[in-house]
Amino acid sequence: MQHETVINAADYLSKQSVQYLFIATLIVLGVFGWLVVRWLVNENAKSRQEYQASIHDHNKSMEQICDKQNDTQMKLAVVLDNNTRALEARTDSLEKNTKTMDELIGELREARR
Repeated sequence: MQHETVINAADYLSKQSVQYLFIATLIVLGVFGWLVVRWLVNENAKSRQEYQASIHDHNKSMEQICDKQNDTQMKLAVVLDNNTRALEARTDSLEKNTKTMDELIGELREARR
């Protein structure tokens, strides 16, 4: 059904009588309502597509962030492991030096007597 046909039919009915004018008004309002609903359905479809695209982009971004975070955590774990080893080595050498210092202090005390 073409828009021109509907408009011509409504125009013809409006010239007949008040009852036909009422029917013509209902037809015009019906066609207008149908156009509005069709437009709203199309807009809703566009919005859903944009929403799905934004969700997809968001998920990609989150995956990249998580990957970078995991890489950084692995690097941090390696650094912490290296630091722990270095501190253990320093602790061992400090314990050896402490024993040596205790021995030296003991020797000095004996030498003073």
